[in-house]
Amino acid sequence: MVQITNTTQLSVFSLVRAAIVADTTLKTKFSSKNIHQYEPKHKSGSFTGFPYIWINVPESDTTKLVFDNNFTLKDFTEDVYLRMEYMARDNYVSYCNAIIKAVEAYESTFQAAGYYDIKIDLISTDSNQVINSKEIIEGIFEIKWHGQVTR
Repeated sequence: MVQITNTTQLSVFSLVRAAIVADTTLKTKFSSKNIHQYEPKHKSGSFTGFPYIWINVPESDTTKLVFDNNFTLKDFTEDVYLRMEYMARDNYVSYCNAIIKAVEAYESTFQAAGYYDIKIDLISTDSNQVINSKEIIEGIFEIKWHGQVTR
């Protein structure tokens, strides 16, 4: 089993982004420039506009069960937000399905990096969201996985 280094245990952003960009449905609308690790400033000149995907920094939970002192078992949870203009809502379900499919299809790549048993769920949809006077529809996905992290 591949172990995750303790200095990169929360650095799964690039893997999730690569999974999204590799999907044929998503790559037509989303490129690296509108997939963010931190929520973008919507009034910034560098804001690329809607739609965009925000892949939040994962949270971790350490299991106390330790077989030796070389690694710890950790569970990780990461929220991924899909935000798009309300007027483009006809594409919302197809993008949601594509995000789930893309992450699930990338499982072997996650495993090669030490992230095992990837699970993704759409946990919330809000069609009444307003950001800077802009009506949007927002979907929140939750990705869960676990791995062995070196100490």
